[in-house]
This record gives sequence, C-alpha cells and structure tokens, in this order.
Amino acid sequence: MGKLRFAAMLGKTMGYVSFGVTQTLRLTGKAAKKISELVQNKTKYNISIVDENGEIIKDYTSVTQVKVNEVMTAMHHLHNNYTITIDEYHVIEKPS
Repeated sequence: MGKLRFAAMLGKTMGYVSFGVTQTLRLTGKAAKKISELVQNKTKYNISIVDENGEIIKDYTSVTQVKVNEVMTAMHHLHNNYTITIDEYHVIEKPS
C-alpha cells in the first residue's frame, strides 16, 4: 500500500507543478504582449467599418496598430462590400 500511495502522491504533485508552470507561462505571455504593444504602438487610430449601404457597423476608438491589423484581416475574410476608414486618434490640425 505504501508504494501505491507514494505513486498517487507523486502523480498529484506532478499535476500541480504542471498546472503552476502552465499558468506562469500564460501570465508571462500576456504581460509580454501588453509590453510589446505599449512599446511598439504609440500611435492610436480610430476605425469605422461601413457596410455597402453607408451605415456604420462598428466603431473602434483609440486602438493600436495590432488591432488595426486584426480588423483588416477579419474584413479580408468577409468578402463583402464593406469599407474601412482609419484615422489617427486625437490629431489636432494647426490653423492656417
């Protein structure tokens, strides 16, 4: 009975260690993604998606280049007559 109990406890311990490593890697991956977005994507954009009738389907405000790429990829897969308008966020034009 001692060997069976030891094997069960060892298996349980390995399961907890595996779970801990997985959660740590997941957290590290999320943190790395957030940091890279902050460093690489200082410019923010406004995105408007308009259907073929001219109605706005979705507006995104103050998004990074990563989100712009995600929206462009999603729009490419729809194959409809949608248009996308992308403007820089908080651009102030100088008076002439």
